[in-house]
Amino acid sequence: MNNFFNRLMYGKSNKSDYTKEAIQSESRTKLFFDILGVKYGQLVKINLVLVVCLLPVIVWSWMNFNATLELTSVERAFYRIIYSAGLIPCLCLLAAPLAGITYLIKNFTQDKHVWLWKDFVQHTKSNAKQAILFMLVYSLALSIGQIILYLYTLIMDANPATAIFRGIYLVLYILISLSAIYAFPMMVTYELKLKDIIRNSLLLTIGSLNTTILAPILALLPVILLIGLSMVWTYGIAILLLYLLVFGFAFGLYINISFTTSVFAKHMDTANDNQEESEQDNIDN
Repeated sequence: MNNFFNRLMYGKSNKSDYTKEAIQSESRTKLFFDILGVKYGQLVKINLVLVVCLLPVIVWSWMNFNATLELTSVERAFYRIIYSAGLIPCLCLLAAPLAGITYLIKNFTQDKHVWLWKDFVQHTKSNAKQAILFMLVYSLALSIGQIILYLYTLIMDANPATAIFRGIYLVLYILISLSAIYAFPMMVTYELKLKDIIRNSLLLTIGSLNTTILAPILALLPVILLIGLSMVWTYGIAILLLYLLVFGFAFGLYINISFTTSVFAKHMDTANDNQEESEQDNIDN
């Protein structure tokens, strides 16, 4: 029993670290599961911190979900504006600790050592200003987007032909929403200005569309399956809540950051290496 809890909290102590060459040569799928097997105990700890930081978002979302159950589609669209506006302070409170947690999990995906609480506090503080500013811009953009979607809903009642334009805008809105999966890993990995983080996140969202779509789907897949289970089994909802409270949020981040790390290695790291080589050539000449 003691060995079980030790492995749960600390992972496999007898497993050696991956070298940089091994990380580059190994199958990313194999690395994903190998590193997960070592780090899952630390992901449990991170998840507990993440649940606390997410409490304002969870409470506000639950209150609004219950309030919209009996509304019409137009009323629900208007209520989403209220929800997104109230979400702004909730997301801003989440921003700084999310940056610290992202740093930890990003290092996990590369099998780099971290001092869990020390690095969390340090990178929460060092990225706090940029993280909060990004989340403020991001949440304001989502709120404005909800206003536009509401206007489209009103127009559609008068002219159903506008549905195609609403559909196109909705796709763009979803892609902008998903750009956050690149922003926070980029923020804790590279020294970039806020405008560059926003721009690069949007470019990578479109340029790496497969990852942009696949990563969130895989991150949400256990939740979707457990929701389906809860519809046919009474205790399914208890398993879902247990999964989210113990492991689910951190595991979802681990999946997303594993994907974004590979995207950065393909695009941004290659560009940085080429720039450094060009600067070195200029120095040599």
